[in-house]
Amino acid sequence: MKKKRNLIKLLFVLFQIIILFGITGCCSKYNYYMYMDNVEKALKNKNYKKAKNLTSYAYKQENLNQSNDNFDKKAWIFYRLGVIAELQGDLLSAKGYYWGDSFDEGYYSKEPKIAWLARTGWLNIDNGKKARSLEEILELETKDPPKKAPPKEKKVVKRKKKKKA
Repeated sequence: MKKKRNLIKLLFVLFQIIILFGITGCCSKYNYYMYMDNVEKALKNKNYKKAKNLTSYAYKQENLNQSNDNFDKKAWIFYRLGVIAELQGDLLSAKGYYWGDSFDEGYYSKEPKIAWLARTGWLNIDNGKKARSLEEILELETKDPPKKAPPKEKKVVKRKKKKKA
């Protein structure tokens, strides 16, 4: 009887330790690249719910990370949430994610390629076009943003003054 009681106490203590680790997130093995790789796999398998859950978790973790070197990660994750929403047919949410610069001016400006990708997605939806396929989006992501043409020089035409007669 005493051995049984000690075993129950031991199991109870172990259970509490496991719960404590779970609540505090101790030994958490979050890795941005691992999560985003799993997001891409989920997208290719058309498992959009899993992709959204993984991406949302990664966004939460990156927001907890206060370092300045993760801005590009957060911008990519936010853009990726737009892609997922677009693939799910939730164009209103997709437009909101793509519209990051409008509610937080300069949100994508530190990352010109992400800014271009987000703007392209936003314009596609805003112009009433249908949602793009994953293949179309991935194809676009392999391209570089178009370079702006240098401003044209204005020709200065000197007018001759008419002589008064």
